[in-house]
Amino acid sequence: HFFLNDVSGSCDWISNWFFCLIYAAQNSFRRVRVFDFDHQTVETTIAMTEPSMMDAFIRVRDIRQKKLMIHGTSNMYQAFESFLESVKLNRRSTLMILTDCRDWAGPKVDGIPQSAELVEKMCRKCRKVMVFNPEDPKKWDVVDSCVSHYRDAGAEIYEVRNLNQLANLVRDI
Repeated sequence: HFFLNDVSGSCDWISNWFFCLIYAAQNSFRRVRVFDFDHQTVETTIAMTEPSMMDAFIRVRDIRQKKLMIHGTSNMYQAFESFLESVKLNRRSTLMILTDCRDWAGPKVDGIPQSAELVEKMCRKCRKVMVFNPEDPKKWDVVDSCVSHYRDAGAEIYEVRNLNQLANLVRDI
């Protein structure tokens, strides 16, 4: 299981909740790897092994600060590209991306974000790619949102911004 946690400025309001979800999940799954991203990706798996959630949080924040990832700009193309260079995905891999799908600074060709090509690549390699989007679906595909592009690339998109939505998703999966 791989987790990609968006810590860019647009997800600042939800990234701490995402952290709590990932911290809890890593105790439920075998062989979990965790990455945070904004315009780049950094692995935070080692920090998540801390026995105390507060110690894990402090360690993750330290890792992010050392990589200058505090309220960074979203460039999902660069972030996904570096993620793909860091990991070996295969048909047994499940990738969960916690993001609002706002690729503000990523390159686009004919209005289509190039990050969608990388999502498609991840979908071909993995058993499943799920995107947990904390935004109201009314905001999807507005301005810099890439939801439909990622869905067209093969990712499953879910609205997840509270425990009820998360519980319903887990029940339905």
